[in-house]
Amino acid sequence: MQDKIIKNSFFVTTVIITLITSGVFGLVSNPVLASTTDGTISASNKYAWSENANWLDFGLSQGNIHVTDSALTGYAYGENIGWISLNCSNDSSCATANYGVVNDGNGNLSGYAWSENTGWVNFKPTGGGVIINSSGEFTGSAYGENIGWVTFNCSTTSSCSTADYKVATDWRPRSARPQCNNALDDDNDGFIDYPADPGCQSLEGNNESNHPGSVPYFLLNVGSSAPVEKIQEIAAELPKKIEEIKNNAAELIKPLVEAPIAETKKILKKTADSFSPEAKKIALEKKQAEEAKKAVPSETPDALKGDWPLFPEGPVNNFALTPETKELSLLLNKFPDLEKTFLNLGVNKIEDLGKLAGVKLFLPGLTEALGLTGGAGADGGIILTGGIPLNELTREAKAKIPADIVFAKSAGQLVDFNMELTVSKTGETQSKIKVISGRSLSLLVKPESRAKSVTGSIIFKDKTAELKPDKTLAAALRDLAIKPALAETETRMVLNEFNYNDDDKDGVWTADIQTPIVQGKYEIITKINFQDEKLAAKEIRLITVVDPEGYVFRRSGAEETRLSGAIVSIFWLNPSSNSFELWPAEKYQQANPQTTDVTGRYSFLVPQGEYYIKAVLDGYPPYEGKQFTVKEGNNVNFNIELKAIFWNFKTLDWKIILLIILTILILYNFYRDRKRKKVDNKI
Repeated sequence: MQDKIIKNSFFVTTVIITLITSGVFGLVSNPVLASTTDGTISASNKYAWSENANWLDFGLSQGNIHVTDSALTGYAYGENIGWISLNCSNDSSCATANYGVVNDGNGNLSGYAWSENTGWVNFKPTGGGVIINSSGEFTGSAYGENIGWVTFNCSTTSSCSTADYKVATDWRPRSARPQCNNALDDDNDGFIDYPADPGCQSLEGNNESNHPGSVPYFLLNVGSSAPVEKIQEIAAELPKKIEEIKNNAAELIKPLVEAPIAETKKILKKTADSFSPEAKKIALEKKQAEEAKKAVPSETPDALKGDWPLFPEGPVNNFALTPETKELSLLLNKFPDLEKTFLNLGVNKIEDLGKLAGVKLFLPGLTEALGLTGGAGADGGIILTGGIPLNELTREAKAKIPADIVFAKSAGQLVDFNMELTVSKTGETQSKIKVISGRSLSLLVKPESRAKSVTGSIIFKDKTAELKPDKTLAAALRDLAIKPALAETETRMVLNEFNYNDDDKDGVWTADIQTPIVQGKYEIITKINFQDEKLAAKEIRLITVVDPEGYVFRRSGAEETRLSGAIVSIFWLNPSSNSFELWPAEKYQQANPQTTDVTGRYSFLVPQGEYYIKAVLDGYPPYEGKQFTVKEGNNVNFNIELKAIFWNFKTLDWKIILLIILTILILYNFYRDRKRKKVDNKI
């Protein structure tokens, strides 16, 4: 009897220990194969390339990067930018900033990483994205707001022949793993993977379907011919059976279980202590020094000596690392016509941007961007030229306004300013408008996300016009009452600060400002503060060139004299009648014609169209200029020279006049002498 009890005790002990190790006892999670479901980074393939931060190491032991079916954790390291955290769980900061690189289980990564020195890195940006393929290789590019594109595999840019690099892991997408280890119920029997699914004998099994001989060992008493329903029924009662075994065999297995549990608690406590912030920091600093010695060889590798043939001698950023920068990509998405222009010019990748040198690009004004120019306006009428005020746009039209673009209007918002676009060789963009000094200007912007506030400032950049001898640049700045405002990386000379408003809560913020009086180059900076505190404030910059008004003058030698009392008129080609007529300036809050004062100044702010200028003043012949087209800008302010009657005589000085008189007298005397000789010969 005692032998039987011992045998039963041994059997019960064996069963319980087996259940514990198999993940059934106590509802313990199923074990997984670490190399495919909880992967690390390859020691030989661990580098990604950033166009601005250079090499980024994803395989440092201190970084402890792990790749699972749901996320990436750990740190990458760049010698120029420091650590990059892939998940807020690394430092328990999720309550403050919940971020991380997410894995959908099939290798498609998304979300954000964070660097204290360079900011956010987007793993699924527009025009990019990172994917782990079936071989465990990272492909594609992420984008950092301050470091640019981060490329994980040379195959992404077809540059492996010059620089062979990639990041690889032993994790595999679910689609590339066996059925018994892919976290899926492939046979729809209610059981997933080994050891839960009766059809799986190991993690390497690639068929979950139930078949004779596939019943787990702890259900062998059911019989090999038992139907699946019976197995499921017994499996459902398994927790109850386990509890009974635990109660009846408690005294028998207590000595066998207590000792391992106590030892396990000690190990777990020691392990937990090793992961405390203090211990983690000390261990990281210690191992970082050791790893640096291993990672950096005593002799410089051939690839880094500077005489290696793998890269061309030109700068690295000449490589086609990405289709285009994030900023330029957003513009192309918001303005389809601009994208067509790029395609027509053969600009398909970043190194093609050099083709844009000397090419004038223009972003349309608001009305044209909404497709309303030449079409039906808010009141159903036909819009031939000019713009539509914001308050006359329909709700549908406002919804189509491109986000995070500052549009400029004037003349009661009836005139839109087109923006001149400059694109550098690296894909950086700059927008510019030209305005007349001292005029009202309406600005509007629609933030992409809900904004808490939108503010603006006018920054003085440089003086573009010549200064009078008696007035220095410093004096001109004093006239502007410019005050310095220190930013983090630049000293800004602030002329004016203002606020945008969204009184009707339609998501479009507007501001009315006055353009500077002194001509020069300025920058209008619009700062958007979002309601979502996780979103950083955004700045939008618009270069503004302030031109002076045109003037009417007469020339006396090398000197110019401004003329007052000149009547200047502008005529436009009416598309309806196809004939020129006096431009209806009153509709645009202006006067036409205009009479000049002692400064001789005049100016018109007109919409797109065909025009010509006419000027009249007593004592001068009428001036009628050539026909011109307003496309790129809206300011008509060129200088008009009036020439007085007999103006050509005024160009002669007294010496020339005296020489002419002497010449006439000599010729007349010569004529008298010949005539006298003829008379003498007849006599």
